Amino acid sequence: MLKENLKFLKNALKRWNEEHFINTHKRQKLITKELNDIEIKGDSYPLSGEEIDRKKYLQVEFWNVVDVMKLC
Repeated sequence: MLKENLKFLKNALKRWNEEHFINTHKRQKLITKELNDIEIKGDSYPLSGEEIDRKKYLQVEFWNVVDVMKLC
């Protein structure tokens, strides 16, 4: 029973580590690309409310990723 619980914990920690630390560079690139796409759209026409909300969300996520990268 203890062995199984430790194995489960190990796998859960491994997934958490991959999600929060290993993929940060990839997340940063994806967020940057999407932000750039929204900026380009904004140069052509006014952004919709959904696009503005998405832009704000992505900006917050970008800085969250930068903060995580500082910890690495």
